[in-house]
Amino acid sequence: MAHRPQGGDQVNADVVIGVQTRLLAHPGPQWLSVLSWSASSPLSVTLTMPAEGTAPVVWTFARDLLTDGLVDLAGCGDVRVFPAGSSRWIILHLSSDDGTVHLEMSRAQVLAFLHDSHRLVPRGEETVDVDTGLADLFEGES
Repeated sequence: MAHRPQGGDQVNADVVIGVQTRLLAHPGPQWLSVLSWSASSPLSVTLTMPAEGTAPVVWTFARDLLTDGLVDLAGCGDVRVFPAGSSRWIILHLSSDDGTVHLEMSRAQVLAFLHDSHRLVPRGEETVDVDTGLADLFEGES
């Protein structure tokens, strides 16, 4: 669901959508993960997945990685995205020190999410306030 800005030239909007997700190794039960994007941080998307008995698992990675992964292998590090054999799913490989998970996500829902975010801030037109980003990064380090 996209929220359009009201008045002015500055885009201040968010896109949040639920995405059907399942484990690649066990393509049975599905759950709803949440993809979110903010015009205030237009280069990244956040994937939030429920975790039984603990806080949700949150991954943040490049919007371009998700976009490129719809049609071909994208990523070479902790996050890799690529189309599944069927046109209904895309595959996400997520790796960290805590382990690795291979997920399938609804391609149609991811495509709708990306369409909404690119409509608000098209690819290549993202701007980032570096000073504010660095201030936020170092805020608690005194």
